[in-house]
Amino acid sequence: MISPDGKIVGDAKYLTMVRGKYTPPAKFSVIAEHVWLLEKTHATNKFLVFGNDSRVPREWLKKYGHLAAGVSFLFIDERSKRVERLR
Repeated sequence: MISPDGKIVGDAKYLTMVRGKYTPPAKFSVIAEHVWLLEKTHATNKFLVFGNDSRVPREWLKKYGHLAAGVSFLFIDERSKRVERLR
């Protein structure tokens, strides 16, 4: 996703834990790839928004969050329709 002026850039992910409870290493690498790509843009606001299972981005942030500079992590709860800023 990109705003018409290019100042806001982001992507959406709909991920879940492996078998509902195990850390998803392949999905973690996808998150890392997107963080890296977003960091390379000249956008002022960079974000990843997640749906489905908030444990995936939360666990990624616990493990690798210190490596992601300038990218906001958000989660949209399907039931409540609320957006939560994870970082």
